[in-house]
Amino acid sequence: MGPEQLCSPMLHHSHGFTASLLLALAVAACVESPYRASNYQEVKGDSSSVIVTRTRNEAEGRPLAEDYCRAQGAAARFKGIVQYRTKRETTKGASFECYEPSASSGGGT
Repeated sequence: MGPEQLCSPMLHHSHGFTASLLLALAVAACVESPYRASNYQEVKGDSSSVIVTRTRNEAEGRPLAEDYCRAQGAAARFKGIVQYRTKRETTKGASFECYEPSASSGGGT
C-alpha cells in the first residue's frame, strides 16, 4: 500500500468535514439574531436622547432605544433617521428622545 492510498481516506474525510463546517457557518449567518449583534449596532446616548447606529428604520432601533431610555427612567420617542458620523465612517441611525411618560402631553409616538 502506497502513501497515496493511506492518505486518500483522510483527505476525503477532511474535505467532508470542511464542507459541513462551511455549510453550518453559512446557515448560521442567515439566521437573524434576537440581539442583532451581527449588525454592529451601537447605542449612543446622553440620558435625554439616544441614537442607535446602523439602522435603516425606526423598527430596527426601537428595542435598543427603549432599553436605554428605560434604564434612564424614561420612555423612547422616535425623532427620525439621521446621519451619524465617526472618525472613520458615516452611517444612518435612528434618533430617539428619552422622555418622562407622565410628562408627555397627549398624542403621538
